[in-house]
Formats: sequence, C-alpha cells, structure tokens
Amino acid sequence: MIHIVRPALALLAALACFTGALRAEPEVQERWYTMFLAGEHAGWLHTVNTRTPDRVTNLSHFEMTMKRAGADLRVLIETEFVETAKGEPVSMRAVTDLGQSPATASYEFGPEGVRVTTRAGGDERVSEQPLPPGEWLTPAEVEEFLTARFRAGAAEAVVYSIDPSSGLKPLKITHRDIRRTQFEFEGKSVDAYSALVETDAAPGVTSETIYAADGEMLRSTTSMGGLNLVMVLSTREAATSATGMPEMMTSFSVHPDNPIADPRDVRVARYRISVPEGTLADIPSAGAQRATRIDERTCEVEVVSGRGSPDPSAADDPAFTAVSSMIRWDDPEIAKLVARVKGNTPLEIAESARELVYRHIKNKHMGVGFASASEVCRSRQGDCTEHGVLLAALLRGKGIPSRVVTGLIYVEEFGGDADIFGYHMWAQGLIDVDGVPQWIDFDGTLPRRMPFDATHIAIASASLADGELFTSLSSVTQFLGRAAIEVLSVEHSAAESSR
Repeated sequence: MIHIVRPALALLAALACFTGALRAEPEVQERWYTMFLAGEHAGWLHTVNTRTPDRVTNLSHFEMTMKRAGADLRVLIETEFVETAKGEPVSMRAVTDLGQSPATASYEFGPEGVRVTTRAGGDERVSEQPLPPGEWLTPAEVEEFLTARFRAGAAEAVVYSIDPSSGLKPLKITHRDIRRTQFEFEGKSVDAYSALVETDAAPGVTSETIYAADGEMLRSTTSMGGLNLVMVLSTREAATSATGMPEMMTSFSVHPDNPIADPRDVRVARYRISVPEGTLADIPSAGAQRATRIDERTCEVEVVSGRGSPDPSAADDPAFTAVSSMIRWDDPEIAKLVARVKGNTPLEIAESARELVYRHIKNKHMGVGFASASEVCRSRQGDCTEHGVLLAALLRGKGIPSRVVTGLIYVEEFGGDADIFGYHMWAQGLIDVDGVPQWIDFDGTLPRRMPFDATHIAIASASLADGELFTSLSSVTQFLGRAAIEVLSVEHSAAESSR
C-alpha cells in the first residue's frame, strides 16, 4: 500500500519565527497559546522569556495532535535560544519529535565557530561549523527592532534572524502592511498592531499576526490553501485541554477530473495543474518529470517512467552525499543494511536498495511523523517518508548521491476516499547514464518488480541537510486544498492509452 506524506508538517516551518516574535521584558514571562487546526482545538504553544543581568533565554514548546488516515500522530517541537544581555549568541537547542523518538540539535557559539551536537536514533555526533553568515539579530534584538518599527509607524519591517529548528542559516522575516487596529481580548478592546508576516523558511506562506501595543502577540492566523492554523493567547488550562484530533490526510487529497486505470502500470502521463487564484509556484523539471508553465496559475507536467534529468553540477555538491541528522548513512545499523545491497551497476544497486527498504520496513502505518533513517532502520516502521529517507541513506552508503522528493501520487483508494492524488515522498539517486549524472526516481513503498510509475508528480526535493527539514516541506503548502489536476493523457506499459 502506498503511504501518503502528511502535508500538515509544512505548517511548522511558518510557526518557527512567528509565534514568539515580540514580548515585553520582565524577569520571567510566560505565555500560553491555544492552537486551532482546521477549526479544531488540536494543540498548544508555551513560551518562556527569562532575563538575568547577563543572560536572556527564550524557550518555546509546541505540541500538536492529529489523525492521519485514522492513525494518531503527535508532533512536538521545543526550541531554546540563550544570548547575553548585549545580544551576543551563547547557545541554542532544538528538540523535534516527529517519529517514535526525539532528535536533538544543540549549538554552542564561540568566537570562531559553532560546536554542533546532534542526537538521533541513539547516535550522537559532534562537529564544528562556521558562524552564521551575514548580519542577523538574536531573538531579543528582533523584539527590540520590531517593537521600535511598530511604534515608529513603519509600514514594513525586514529582519534576519536564526531559529534553532532551522539550523544555522539566517532566515529573512518580513512584516508588511503594518497598521494600527483594535483587538477584542477577554471582553475588552485593546490597542494593537496587525501585520502580514512571511519568512523564507516557508515560501508562499503568510501569517496574519496581531500584537498588543507592548509587543505581546495576541493572535496569529496562518492560511495554507484550504487550511487555517490559528494561535490565540490563552491560559495554561485552556491551551492544554485540547480534545480535537483533526483528520489531515483526506482534507488534502486532490480529485483529478478523470480516474486513472491501473495506476501502477502507467509509464507516460501528462497533467495540467492549476490553482484557482494567486500564483502557482514553480513545479520542478527533475527525474522523470518535465514541467512547462502555461500562465501564472497553470502548469503542464509530463512524467515518463524511468527517464532521468541531467544534473552534472549535483555530482560535486556535498549536500547529496553528506551525513546529517536525518540521513546518518554511516550509522552501524544502516551499514549492515548497506552491506546487503546487491548489484553490479549503479542502476542495479539502486533498485536493490529500493527493494530492500520495502522489505525492511515491516510495519507500514501512518502513526510516524518524520523519523530519521537511523530510527527507521531500528524500528522498521513508518509510511512513505520513512521509506524515502531510509532509501536515500542506503544510496549514499553505496556511494550514490541522493535526495528525497515531496509530491503527489495517484491511488485508487485511501482513507475511505477513491481515485485521488495524495501527498507522497520518494527518493532520487544521481546515476551516470551515458556518462552524464542524472537524477533517477526510486520509490521504496513499491514492492519488487513494480517500477516507478508516471502517476508521481514532484513538487519539491531536499537533501535533508541539518536545519532543512521544515523548509523543504513548506513547498507543498501551495497545494493544500487548492490544486486542481486534469489528466490530459496516460499510457500504460503495453502502450495502451486512455483519454
């Protein structure tokens, strides 16, 4: 059975910089926020700002529960940033629990670099990284800068900062259309500021945020196509009393204009993808897929099973061969799997790795959020994301550069719905074809002798380098509840075509 990736996790990239952006400055200040997802109380956010004479610490704890095709899923993200009273970074930490065990990344800032310690799947790694490039502000400096801009009557405020869950790359945060407003809170009307907030951690995602005059966040609404995520200032009791568990998967299924017969046997297909308003983000031409933009809202896509896309520059990019928290291909347990991969040519090796992943993951279910390759190797459970990440790790272990792809796949039935495109993840390996490195698609959720089919539509790819997880997922948000797919033509392996 094909396991569809949860698009809801892409929301978390947008939350990282928005929810605790502005606060007043007592010695210790706590804030609780109730989270509503798809209209249901599904989680909470707790922020703590602590000041001492020489330190400022910002702590954020986010927890959400949902259902995916009936399976319960809990998502937890905790971040901490410590800085001096003068705005010099001291340390930061991110704990992400999207699978069955948490992954932790800790950063200690020094004068010449950053000491990074990552822990995932029972494995700990320590490395030295360069200081973040360019000019950027710490969380406390961001608070002061934005508060000053608001009170000065600025219509826009742009700042670069770092969020622990996104690693060491400074993120651009833009507040635009800033205006004074009134907000009803606990039965009272208070002076407030409204702003549209965007970050390059989640391209195309906008959050409408309302702040009190002293900078306290009152409400944040993030729209992802047909899905709204709302954070509202609350009390601890109200915030943590969530009883709702929104069903995420069926809400984001895309029903094409016509059903596709024998989808796993489709070898060539053409689609027209569109959104009803706004701009459809660029759809990649990569692997088996070629995309042609028709207008700002429409793109046509041709997928040919087995076709690759030349990318000679990727052969020299260390991101596709590196060890990261998500892809520890040198993990001793993963190395045991790598040793079982057979084949004499890169294509044979990649196909052997794909079949091995399918067999190795015994418990195929939707109750895992996004586990690392090390965790999947040991737990032997998960959905399409776990298949894709483990396959990418095995390919790297065999010397084949790899990445994962987030997109859509056609299924005849899923979660009680029929004939739909659902969210999916698979892997691509960079393999020499006639002397030219090309990205080739491999789907670890497909059983032996069932090759990659042309009902896969790629939206984005990612190397899954440290700090890239949420950013890489954010591209799917453009399709949530919005995209329409027309099936222009399909051809099956026996050259039988329909439509």
